[in-house]
Amino acid sequence: KLAREGKEVIRKPRTITIHNIELKKQHFPKLDFKVVCSKGTYIRTLAEDLAKALGTVGHLTYLRRTRIGNFTIEKALTPEQISKSEYYIRDYGLSLEQLLPPLTKITIKAKAQKPIANGQSIRKEWLEENIIINFKADELISIFRPDGSLIALGKAIIDYPIALKDDSQIIIRINNVFAEEIDFL
Repeated sequence: KLAREGKEVIRKPRTITIHNIELKKQHFPKLDFKVVCSKGTYIRTLAEDLAKALGTVGHLTYLRRTRIGNFTIEKALTPEQISKSEYYIRDYGLSLEQLLPPLTKITIKAKAQKPIANGQSIRKEWLEENIIINFKADELISIFRPDGSLIALGKAIIDYPIALKDDSQIIIRINNVFAEEIDFL
């Protein structure tokens, strides 16, 4: 917004990754290119930097985001489609897990499903055994049922496994529950 108003935007340097740059068209003085990059990449700045490296000046005249994580432009919905109640995530072959950013995942025992569905905090004794998990306090955690379906999201309240005192100690507080109507054991 500031740049459009002609005001200089001062950006802090950050580490990014450019996975790929592909020249699509070259029609002097314009270049069309496709970039696959990490989050936090300023494509406008990249275009300016490329022009500078070529000994000239440059700017973007068009920018189109075609993918964010697993989400592609081909599966995008229009605002009109979203506002209609007949469009559901599952109609597009997406699971709730695919909508989430990459998170530490834990799997709970069957007996923990009902308390977690009711919003109870997670204790170490409710975790599936023989799994290796590491997370830090305040980290967002995705919580899965034994069948692999997402039941909840929670926030770690301790560093795990380092700070664990006993099996009954609470390690994760529930933020959101996604439990559907199911029979709990």
